[in-house]
Amino acid sequence: MLTRAVARPKTVCCLIIGDEVLSGKTRDSNSHFLAGLCFRSGLHLSKILVVPDIKEEIQVVRDLVKQYDHVITSGGIGPTHDDITYESIAGAFGLPLKYHQETLERMRKASVLRKMNLDMNKDRMRMALFPEGPGVKVLYPIDDPTFWVPVVTVKDQGTVAIFPGIPRLFERMAEAYVQTIADGKFHRALIGTSKPEGEIAQILRDLQSKTELKIGSYPHFPPQQVDGKQELVVVSVVGSSESEVQKLAKDIEQHINGWIKSSL
Repeated sequence: MLTRAVARPKTVCCLIIGDEVLSGKTRDSNSHFLAGLCFRSGLHLSKILVVPDIKEEIQVVRDLVKQYDHVITSGGIGPTHDDITYESIAGAFGLPLKYHQETLERMRKASVLRKMNLDMNKDRMRMALFPEGPGVKVLYPIDDPTFWVPVVTVKDQGTVAIFPGIPRLFERMAEAYVQTIADGKFHRALIGTSKPEGEIAQILRDLQSKTELKIGSYPHFPPQQVDGKQELVVVSVVGSSESEVQKLAKDIEQHINGWIKSSL
């Protein structure tokens, strides 16, 4: 018998934008950070996609918002010629671009407070040239006068949220923004076993057929020594109900002659 059905978690797609990631120059850490953040916030990160700095490739957001509740982008919002995320997303939804006066003013004030006194030239002003329309919002998730970068969102069937690619900025802003769309949290239990995957595969297959919780299997190469035991595989159980996750973990522990490592 299946365990009781639970409400579908909100889905998220992470769209990483940048030639530097695809060429291997830059290692993407933002999607990994977002994955953990979504897990802790009850959001299902369903896809991670990397595209180059090409307008037509970035405009895949038009299709993604039909499939996911939230599309979070990373990269391409700086002042240089290859920073084309705002204009590409505006074009994807048939929206005009317009300088956002509040963001420009925040940029100026932040420059003064940081004693940089930057020249507000045309290239810097590009960083405040946003899509404009009834479905567009400009949010300032960081309550800090020296931090002017906003999250620009575009609401269609789902919502696109546009973030910078610099990890330090992305992480700080994502932490604050995801709190506004959080949908509870997921729970995870880990079970270790000395049995190889080939011996437990059918057991896990049978258990998975009876539950809506997610069961995963992850082998060690080479095996690890854990408290005097040889650990060949770690099995995970993930779900939104902590009690159901713990119950299934104990069931798996018995079936595979294992031990519960942790419960998060």
